[in-house]
Amino acid sequence: MKILLIGDTIIDHDVDTVVSGVSLETPTIKTKALFEKYILGGASAVAKHLKNLGSDVTFLTACNEKFVNLFLNEGIDLINIDDEYSSVKTRIWIQKDGQRYKYLQINDEKKISNSKLSAGQSTLQTLIDRNHFDKIVISDYRLGVVSDQILRTALDNKIFKIGACQQSDQSSALMRLKGCDLLVCNEIEAENLNLNKHSICITLGEKGCIFKDKFYASEPLKAVNSIGAGDSFLAAIAYSDDPSFANTYARNHLISINHES
Repeated sequence: MKILLIGDTIIDHDVDTVVSGVSLETPTIKTKALFEKYILGGASAVAKHLKNLGSDVTFLTACNEKFVNLFLNEGIDLINIDDEYSSVKTRIWIQKDGQRYKYLQINDEKKISNSKLSAGQSTLQTLIDRNHFDKIVISDYRLGVVSDQILRTALDNKIFKIGACQQSDQSSALMRLKGCDLLVCNEIEAENLNLNKHSICITLGEKGCIFKDKFYASEPLKAVNSIGAGDSFLAAIAYSDDPSFANTYARNHLISINHES
């Protein structure tokens, strides 16, 4: 399966600490640093899942050059339209009594220049013209990569297209992707979408999903940490076209990250 993925890269910077006490001067938790790590997030997590599933993935995105090795380590074919851009999400985690809690999140985002986006559109057109992609997946986190001009180029072809807007509860953001053959959305977004039900996959959390107007149940799972569930589901449905497989794959992802937590 040869897939072209277009979307926003987010670098997750996780800092893990353990509780060591409470400050005497102020009501502040004192912690001891354990470790820190940088992880592919946003659409780059979708790329990682697609690769793990066995897809041949070409990923058009924007990523600061200091994080490019993260993609090389995963074997992802990276098409980087802006190596100065970065979106880093720093998450401070605190461990206590065998549990891991997210204490603080700091977002550091920079914009992509219009000139880089114009060059990216040209690069995208060349990719589509010179390759035989089976599918195009658009994972829009509303950080700038999926600009209007890049989106027009992505949609203006006969390749099967799957779209998801991963950072919005409003249908207006998802409607930008209505030219896709399949839209993956949540229940809130689906309520306001006036589209053919057979072109929508509605994710229902731990309950499963509705794929082309048919419900597919998932085995219940009480997960404390649900980070990345949407990314894993999107990758699995794009790879397999099988909602039951996608439910199971996303569930196994949650089991894995909750075990690590």
